[in-house]
Amino acid sequence: MNHSYKENLLQGQIKECFFTREPREENLCIHHVYRGAFRDKSTEYGCWIWLRPDWHNQTNYSIHNDRNLELRIQAMCQMAFEDRYSHEEFMEVFKTDYIEKFRNRYGKTSSIYAEYRQRKLVMENAN
Repeated sequence: MNHSYKENLLQGQIKECFFTREPREENLCIHHVYRGAFRDKSTEYGCWIWLRPDWHNQTNYSIHNDRNLELRIQAMCQMAFEDRYSHEEFMEVFKTDYIEKFRNRYGKTSSIYAEYRQRKLVMENAN
């Protein structure tokens, strides 16, 4: 399978650390939002983000070591996926409703919806 990392659902063509928004080209890592068995599907559908190594897997606060942070990004990426495709297709491809999982854990999703809308505007203005 030929993987293409040109554009993702949460950053578009903007190449910077997702969390710090630091625009450095070198040493950024690709983090697949849906890992394991869904890694290839994450690549195919643009469900990946750019991260500095410390935010990827080299510290206690990294996304690989913080399940709450990981769930937040998974739910936000689901929102982006469903904007482009549909909820039904998301469930068919990734099998888990991360928005509902986030809602069950935290009671509401308004903060991730707000962040997603803000990031979507940034991507639109970058084009």
